[in-house]
Amino acid sequence: MARRRLTRKESQAHTRARLMRSAATVAARRGLERASLDQVAEEAGFTKGAVYANFRSKEDLFLALLDERFGERVEELDRVLAGGGTPEEQARQAAGDFIRAIEAEPEWERLFFCPGWFRGVAAAGQRRRARGLRQRTPAPTARSR
Repeated sequence: MARRRLTRKESQAHTRARLMRSAATVAARRGLERASLDQVAEEAGFTKGAVYANFRSKEDLFLALLDERFGERVEELDRVLAGGGTPEEQARQAAGDFIRAIEAEPEWERLFFCPGWFRGVAAAGQRRRARGLRQRTPAPTARSR
């Protein structure tokens, strides 16, 4: 039976996911500061052009990875909180879920607990927010000066 050919959108999503997995692996192995987009591309089996087709920069790639991973953890917390139980039971369940997630993905443990990771990501996030704010803020007019 022939395999179904991926649509362009599915192929892009697959490429993006592979790049993000590879970024986590490279950053866990080399550290965020020493990880390069060339290394991420090589780990994923793509060219550096594929990285730039999906992410504007190294910062954007790692921010996307962080957004995805923390989004997953937030969803887990939401499920725990929606499940009822006492606050103590919810806290134990959430802690257990977090530990299982860390154990399931060893590179995430190294990234999550790496101080450089947060410094680099925080700085990139601040720059990203500043760019977004500048884009949403109207330019001053003669009247507002």
